[in-house]
Amino acid sequence: MPKILSTTLCSAMHFLVDCLCLCGLYLASGGANNDNIISIFMTYNLLAFATQPFTGIIADKIGKKHWMLLLSVLLLLAAVISSSAASIMGGATSLFVITAITAGVGNSLFHVWGGKQTAIKTDNDIRALGVFVSTGAFGLAIGYVFCSWTLLYTLIILIAVASLIYILHDDEKTVQPSINETISKRKTTVIIIVSLLALFVMLRSCFGEIF
Repeated sequence: MPKILSTTLCSAMHFLVDCLCLCGLYLASGGANNDNIISIFMTYNLLAFATQPFTGIIADKIGKKHWMLLLSVLLLLAAVISSSAASIMGGATSLFVITAITAGVGNSLFHVWGGKQTAIKTDNDIRALGVFVSTGAFGLAIGYVFCSWTLLYTLIILIAVASLIYILHDDEKTVQPSINETISKRKTTVIIIVSLLALFVMLRSCFGEIF
């Protein structure tokens, strides 16, 4: 697949995924009190951003590179369903939590998959990676400003279609693991570094959302 097409599709999906997650969370939060809303949104941020170093390790070990994308789409669909159920049941907190968990994990898987695809297809071109990352912030803004059920359902359909297009046009079915075997054996060092990265990414997300 040409790198321009790959970057364009991954960037568009990044916009759609972040937009869907925030839109779904707001729609599911209707009947929850303020304390629950804050803690559940923190849960989402923790799962969506702080777990990316760990899902990244999984991505490097998986031979079938698009499994993560497919699992992400399924989790995002589950988030849409649980968000709808929460609204029907008057904002049940348990369903709100399920929405946060499924959206958070689905978002984490997509970020890692999309980032890795962009890096591989463009030989780590920082311009392409910048384009991929930037669309997520725009998606969050649209998801907040235009939050609605129509938008939510449209987003999950567009994500599924874009994912199908990417898979069908990508002729490379596997990606060789890029983890340095020597480094991967130093488990204590790796765990510390990954944990610090997770903490940094989570704090960056929280401060960005507050801003």
